[in-house]
Amino acid sequence: MVQNHVVLNTLAHKLDPTRKTAVAAVSFCKTDDPYLQITDAVAYNRYGGDADEYGTWFDEFHKEYPGRPIAVSGYGYEVCEVCEVCEVCEAGAELSQGDCAEEYQARCHEEVIKQLFSRKYIWATYVWNMFDYGADGRNEGGEPGRNHMGLVTFDRKYKKDAFYAYKAWLSKEPFVHICGKRIVNRVGHSAEITVYSNQPEVEIFVNDKSQEKQKNPEHFFKFTVLCEGEDETKVRVTAGKCSDESLIRWSWESLEG
Repeated sequence: MVQNHVVLNTLAHKLDPTRKTAVAAVSFCKTDDPYLQITDAVAYNRYGGDADEYGTWFDEFHKEYPGRPIAVSGYGYEVCEVCEVCEVCEAGAELSQGDCAEEYQARCHEEVIKQLFSRKYIWATYVWNMFDYGADGRNEGGEPGRNHMGLVTFDRKYKKDAFYAYKAWLSKEPFVHICGKRIVNRVGHSAEITVYSNQPEVEIFVNDKSQEKQKNPEHFFKFTVLCEGEDETKVRVTAGKCSDESLIRWSWESLEG
């Protein structure tokens, strides 16, 4: 394989000397593999794993090979299309790799965005994938035959929360978005509400009463909403002229437990 890539790299330079060549390596490929020494630039595919380790891994690569341009040629996290409260993704539950919760996907992308976008030596990042798509042999998220790493559902009708995490960093169109709106039922005495916005300040209203204002240059805002004995709590957030709403329905059985 290495020799075949040497031939291919030579051919690419011959056909167009003005362009650089790059190779995409899977995450288990060792950083000192001769395969990575062939092209002008290097990229890595990293899927799943601990999101908070992305930056450290690329820092170590850059320290060892400061002259090798490095990119992320693919990364993503799985999530099911129909995100309803279940044993796996019940709001407030501890989530980990392999869970199908939309909340878990968004949380991982938050961390990866902060790490990758702040490292200027990374020449490109490619999130996998914009849309869920058909993938024979897969059986994740309760829907066999699909890859659910998309930021938008298979039918292109629903933008998942992680979509808005990227919009907060990349779009200039003012907006604010409450995450987790599809999970209405909540357990426990409080609920963490995550909000994405590209505006400098977000204000949260609980049952039409202003509760808190936050500023965050990283565009990810975290609020805590307390259960005060009501069956339902209306949540509204504003950012400049933009607003968004969601509903929390408290589970009294869980509170009594």
